[in-house]
Amino acid sequence: MIPSVPDNILEGALVFSRMKRDLPNWFWITKLSGERTISPTNLARMMDTAVKFMKSSSEIGKNPSSL
Repeated sequence: MIPSVPDNILEGALVFSRMKRDLPNWFWITKLSGERTISPTNLARMMDTAVKFMKSSSEIGKNPSSL
């Protein structure tokens, strides 16, 4: 999908993208509503999702910056 990032890295990363992909931490940026979608103007939700992801990663011993 993204040629410069290996799939095994993307599978464990938090991704906000305009491309839809069926991975648990992949959020589709779109004006459509649905599961794992975020409006392009909803920056508060993006920030909240990112903070929760980093806290969760920290609790299980992963370094979010290395994902």
